Amino acid sequence: MPINETNIKLMASQRLSDTDDGGGRMTGNEIVDGNVNNLFPDISRLDRVYGRVSLRKAFVSVETDDNETYSGSHLVLTNPAKDPLVNVCLFSTSNPHDERTAARDRIEGYVTQGPAYFGWLWGNQLAGSRALLVYQPVDSKSPEVGEVLYLVENEGTGGQYSQYVRITGVETEIITTATISGSATRKIAHIDVGDPLRYTFHGGEITPYDNSSNQSKLYTTTVADAANYFGVMELTQPLTTGDITVNVDSIFTHLVPSAQSEAPLLDLSPGESGPVIEAGASRTVTAPAFHASDAAVFYFGRGMKPGSVVVSGVRNYTDSGDGLLMNGATVAGKISYGLGTITFVGADSWTGSCSVTAVTGTMVKRIVNTIFQEITISNRGYNYTKILNPPPLPGSLIVDYMSQGKWYRLRDKGNGELVSDIASTGTGTINYATGSCLLTCAALPDIKTAVLYGWGSPVDVEQSTGMVNINVAQIDHTVAETPVSPSSMTISWPSAGGTATLTDDGTGTLTGDGTGTVNHVTGRCLFVPTVLPAAGASYTFDYDRYALITENPNVSISGGIATCQLAQTPLKSGSVNFLLPITVGGIPHTYNFTDDGNGNVNAAGWSTDMGQYWDDWDGVFTASALAGTIDYTTGDIVIDMTAMIIDAMSFKPTTATD
Repeated sequence: MPINETNIKLMASQRLSDTDDGGGRMTGNEIVDGNVNNLFPDISRLDRVYGRVSLRKAFVSVETDDNETYSGSHLVLTNPAKDPLVNVCLFSTSNPHDERTAARDRIEGYVTQGPAYFGWLWGNQLAGSRALLVYQPVDSKSPEVGEVLYLVENEGTGGQYSQYVRITGVETEIITTATISGSATRKIAHIDVGDPLRYTFHGGEITPYDNSSNQSKLYTTTVADAANYFGVMELTQPLTTGDITVNVDSIFTHLVPSAQSEAPLLDLSPGESGPVIEAGASRTVTAPAFHASDAAVFYFGRGMKPGSVVVSGVRNYTDSGDGLLMNGATVAGKISYGLGTITFVGADSWTGSCSVTAVTGTMVKRIVNTIFQEITISNRGYNYTKILNPPPLPGSLIVDYMSQGKWYRLRDKGNGELVSDIASTGTGTINYATGSCLLTCAALPDIKTAVLYGWGSPVDVEQSTGMVNINVAQIDHTVAETPVSPSSMTISWPSAGGTATLTDDGTGTLTGDGTGTVNHVTGRCLFVPTVLPAAGASYTFDYDRYALITENPNVSISGGIATCQLAQTPLKSGSVNFLLPITVGGIPHTYNFTDDGNGNVNAAGWSTDMGQYWDDWDGVFTASALAGTIDYTTGDIVIDMTAMIIDAMSFKPTTATD
């Protein structure tokens, strides 16, 4: 009888759990195929947040009732987990009796024991500690961050235990100590490790000789590539017969939970903004309808100089100068001077009109100068003094210290007093003239940390206020569709305060947020805005185009008066434009008349060089401007030619010859 699929079974170990004694020997309990949670439990919400490693030991068993030849069996993963946050892989310890602790050590044992480390534990290293104290010869190599050391206690005995530790920090010093056998100079390494010690490792005292007889031993490690993990990955390209390479989405899988988040920060300067200094005149912002309740925020729109804020309306409040809005002796809100916001508290709730007046201010860079004061066993205490040079700008000093692994910050109020961000966590003073600073901590700072000082100096800030004149270039634009109907042109553009506009008054003059003109016939617009456009803004030209009518009327001149009549009437005021050619003394010229929209037509004067027309005349021929009237109803045009003043230059002299 052959061996079938039904004869191949997955058998449970003694304990399918994540306890230290999980796993063990094979049992006769089959892990039934297709049953939910038959090997692993459901994933809890807590595990989804913090992550978890679940290890389960199972055995492949082939059960038959005959003596068919058994050629071997194997186990593979054919599909990845449907949950993208779950990763599954297989590995074998080749030990049918081991438990979860051994499997865990195998995963963590990505390195293996190497040669002995040329150094010894100095004193006992207690369980739970995250630091090691090691002494070694002065000329020996110091341990490096990232290395893994192997600690072994009672090596080679039945009471042996061990642990791998990764180095996260190292500090070394040279000391000379007296021993029974004479003095000894040794390098002392203070080593921080990533995981706490699981056991107590017993060391020895410094001697002039090596301490190879110590109860605990230190070993270096080497990377162990012997461990094999088997998983499954999705193909990124189809496979065909003969392929010698396989493309998958990744060649890595997770063995333990990990979280990684990268946030590159560019173009940043160190420190914070502040203090807020005066940067302009007083300003008032009014909210016609405002509801002051707990956490309600009033936005001033600008930074506010400390001590200058006044709130009036249904309630009247004053500024304490240190960020508190006061109603007499009662705190009614908190002021963020740099952001220009007032956050009310619910103890004084009201609704109504509210006006806030304050001197405009701006935040300046807080940290320009920095210094630190190291905390050691010898200087650890509650009070610390420091001379800051150069002396700080009032309101710019911040002081940080660490206690029990947590940072605490104190800030300079601008009056020489240091106030803690968290109540009752410290106090202090600063003398702006001498730079002397006194810090009083609420708790003892941690050893191997530092008190950090950061401040700005007065020479770093220069106030520059006043009016600035900006010369705006003239805008020259000709619209595509002409002629332009008088009074129809509107030019608009976005600005910081909303939308700015220019309008045509019907005579070709643009008025509003700028000055300029528009030629109704050619469509050319020339203007200079008095309201600056917003960054990246575009001008919008909105106008009506009317149909252009062309005529060639007969012009008659009598008594110096030229007249003509346009046939297609009535005429649109401001829309008439015509050319009047004349010849004076053999010199031709064409007058260009335009309609001003009020019944008047005008043409500019002109001049020309006489020499290009007459050989015996020299100088410039000048003719004055002409003006006339137009009747929009009848189409009559009258031009006074007698108004043309002609200046003829002198006769060119001739020279007699023999």
